[in-house]
Amino acid sequence: MSQASSDIREAMDTIYDEFGDDAHFTARDCPAVACAVLIDHNLQRYGNVAAVAGKTVALRVRRQQVAEPPRRGDVFDVTSGEFAGRTFTVDSLVASDEFEHRVLAA
Repeated sequence: MSQASSDIREAMDTIYDEFGDDAHFTARDCPAVACAVLIDHNLQRYGNVAAVAGKTVALRVRRQQVAEPPRRGDVFDVTSGEFAGRTFTVDSLVASDEFEHRVLAA
């Protein structure tokens, strides 16, 4: 791992420790995995076919905690923070890189 990657990973660990919410991620046919998530909420998402808007959230999870990209139908159960007790179902994967996955969920 390069020094830059190491520095980025360390910075992300600090961000997730400071601002992340505890959660459990459950993929299809797999046991739940403890993780931390960053949640952006009150986002508007517009459909491609019709002009229909729906509220959604964007979640970020570190790749070191959830190795494979989340798929549609996978679930995040949030256990701490503002969204404690809420369950978010993955709608789509927005992006995935060597550090984290970003998904839209409802």
